[in-house]
Amino acid sequence: MDDFKPIRNKIRTFTYHSLMLETLKVIREQENSSKSYAYWQALTILRWAYEFAEENYPPKTATRRDVLKLLKQIEELERLHSTFNPLKNGNVNKMFTILAYQQFQFQEHLWMETFSRQYLLFEKLKHKYDVREAFLSRTSISIRDFIKAQFFTWLWVTQAKPPVKVFNGIIDEELITVLKEIIGADNASNYYNLLTITRDKIKDIVTAEKGLVRNYNLHPFDASFYSRYPFILFGSKIWLPHSAILNITCNHYIYNYLKAFDSSFTTEFGHRIEKYIELGLKELDISYATEGELRNCYGRQHKVVDFLVDENVLIESKAIELNAHVAINPKDELLATSLKDSIVKAYSKQMIELAKSLPGEGPYYGIILTYKNLFLGNSQDIWEQFLKTESHKNIDISDTKILPVENLFFIDLQAWEHLVQTLKKTGMKLAEVLEKVKAADSKPETKKFSFDLHLDEYDSFNVKLEYLESVKEEATSLRKAMQR
Repeated sequence: MDDFKPIRNKIRTFTYHSLMLETLKVIREQENSSKSYAYWQALTILRWAYEFAEENYPPKTATRRDVLKLLKQIEELERLHSTFNPLKNGNVNKMFTILAYQQFQFQEHLWMETFSRQYLLFEKLKHKYDVREAFLSRTSISIRDFIKAQFFTWLWVTQAKPPVKVFNGIIDEELITVLKEIIGADNASNYYNLLTITRDKIKDIVTAEKGLVRNYNLHPFDASFYSRYPFILFGSKIWLPHSAILNITCNHYIYNYLKAFDSSFTTEFGHRIEKYIELGLKELDISYATEGELRNCYGRQHKVVDFLVDENVLIESKAIELNAHVAINPKDELLATSLKDSIVKAYSKQMIELAKSLPGEGPYYGIILTYKNLFLGNSQDIWEQFLKTESHKNIDISDTKILPVENLFFIDLQAWEHLVQTLKKTGMKLAEVLEKVKAADSKPETKKFSFDLHLDEYDSFNVKLEYLESVKEEATSLRKAMQR
């Protein structure tokens, strides 16, 4: 049986200060080493130290050796996760899904376009609901200044080179001083208060925070905690335990925060995703019909999608993600329950029904475009896990011939940017790229776990899209601030 209690009991015997300090030292050594380390295990120790350290009296001083023993225990706890073991669950994709939620999020691409995307989605693109006001009223910092603070912190931590500057894990006074000059002292203070964990906050966070995994046995697989609280106030200094945490925070903080605390956000965000997709279609200058145009053509009651591109590619956006519990326990029944009203509906009710009404002969392709990477594999993998069973509750198996599952693709928003860049760079048709991905995925030796990996061959990760340039222009002034 999975059981974190022996680890918790050991943590209780140490002083909070000594355990935190030794663990932070280990993480710094791991990050600075040329070897690869499972630093998320050490982050788990920090997380549990907030709650449990120093509960036994009298506590003792933790040493480096004690921390290494705890890391070994956490590694053993991970191995007990039955879904994580492909020999037990019979599906290697389950293992990759869990690994993705635990590790891949820390490795997400983070570059200039990340901040441009955030700016467009949350500041510039608008629908009916004022996301800017909602964020400001809850955090006391504007989205624009928040993005600036994230961008500058990222530049300072990851782009500064020795001998001018070497990041040592501490958000030092020089960084804070410059940030105050950029966005103002009050905004800088609000930024750090929002993203910084202190020991006196932990009980309220554990009780009130939505989206956190409650099962302590699964905490080593849960990256969501540090996506919300990348900084630690310890020893009167603000620490960033590992720079990879910024990948999650900068990519997803605003979305995660608003989704957790604003019930009106999800619907609004869905409309913004549609507008964001359309920016790419306009830049490519290709033929497409919008949802409204399709409804005018086929009737208000007819099932349609967000976009029909080149008369044969159906795109439906879904502002969805796997919640932490499902991502760490991706059992078929949990996936079906979580995604039947989004993915299953998009494919079996919207795409299939519209494709049957289109005048052409096909072949037709479908793209389900999500905000975050679902990390469930390709469409055939998803079909076998839950999509087949749930789709057949809505349609006959013969209906899928018009748009077979191998012609269905799952693409996250970041991969969409790279796909648009690929089309712009190569001049290929959208269906051409999809057909190549389909062919590659049909062979075990060329199959990829997710769509974005197929784009590597086009070398399109240096995104140069006009609609992403707005925030990049601010980089010049921020870079100059670093050269003081």
